[in-house]
Amino acid sequence: MDIRFCRMRIFFALGCAAAALSGCSLVNSGYQDKQFIFIRHWVRHTPTKDYVGYRISHVMEPVIAGNLVIAGNEFDGIRAYDKRTGQDKWKHHIDGGVTASARLYDGTLYFGAGDGYFYALNARTGRTRWRFPIRSEGIGAPLVTPDTVYFLTGTNSAYAVDRKTGNQIWVYPRQDSASITVRGASEPTLIGDKLYAGFSDGFLVALDKTRGTMVWEKQLNSAIRFRDVDAKPVLDSGRLYVSSYDGRMFCLDEKTGHTIWTDDQGGFTPVTIVGDRIYYSTSTHMIQALDKVSGKILWSRNLKDTVATQPVYYRGLVLYGEWDGPLVAVNARTGKTVAKYITGIGVTAMPTIDPKTSMVYLNTRDANLFALKMSLRSPMKDWPWIDN
Repeated sequence: MDIRFCRMRIFFALGCAAAALSGCSLVNSGYQDKQFIFIRHWVRHTPTKDYVGYRISHVMEPVIAGNLVIAGNEFDGIRAYDKRTGQDKWKHHIDGGVTASARLYDGTLYFGAGDGYFYALNARTGRTRWRFPIRSEGIGAPLVTPDTVYFLTGTNSAYAVDRKTGNQIWVYPRQDSASITVRGASEPTLIGDKLYAGFSDGFLVALDKTRGTMVWEKQLNSAIRFRDVDAKPVLDSGRLYVSSYDGRMFCLDEKTGHTIWTDDQGGFTPVTIVGDRIYYSTSTHMIQALDKVSGKILWSRNLKDTVATQPVYYRGLVLYGEWDGPLVAVNARTGKTVAKYITGIGVTAMPTIDPKTSMVYLNTRDANLFALKMSLRSPMKDWPWIDN
């Protein structure tokens, strides 16, 4: 046997062993792809006490606030950690936990919770600035502007409250006769003087941002089972991209609501738009890349029996978490697997990336917060999947 071949085999075996011992991921998908790895930096269990009740999903993506990373769980509230060391900095107990994603604005964290209140917390200390009674779960991520916070609740109502005081400006209640819906709510989108949001009756609605009155509505789904429009409408070049759970993904004219094109796969998370492409997690167990203008499928990955978080784009990669699987990084142009990292029983919250440090923060299905470092095993001029 050629002595050079023996040395190559030994070197590769030692490299794999080192990867396993260091807690990093290595995927056999070509020489260059092997150089990309996830390395576990730290992990924390976010609940204060162990939880032994029924299985629930923790969908709040981690929020980076200065030197802190903040994560909520559906057990008992929200906590902040030093993003570098994982040291516990503050915790805020909430009965029923945090059931939606939070948004950070001017040092304040805004989110709906499971105790029937919408909260504004000081992101540095965790102290309450104000809370607003919504008398239901706060299950939709808010839209925060300099003057107003807009959000939807579990009772299918849209609210506008004063950002600084928490005083109600208006409420738009919407009736839905469905006996069962998906446990989620749309994050609103503001365009000019109109607020766009989806509702559980299958409609996308445009509201007057000042008064909360309806300007127009469009039915996206009339399915017998889940009609919910829980995905945030995403605006790009005068077009709105939004999906319904058991229906389709729509590309709409922003001003009129007229349908430009549709994709046959439904979804419950927003699309991610990068350049001329749309990256999209479907409710039918797929990740897709679509042409933004035509809706043509460029590549598709079958996730078998699970769904995925909203995809995140970073330096030529698309990252997503599988609800019953690992964190996955794929080549954004081809959909080819670059790396995986197994966290436990699944990743239910969209990954949060700190571009300054190339750290990825994950909230998992068992309420664990992971800090992972993205790295290349050997120095390279550029990441090999970026087009030059």
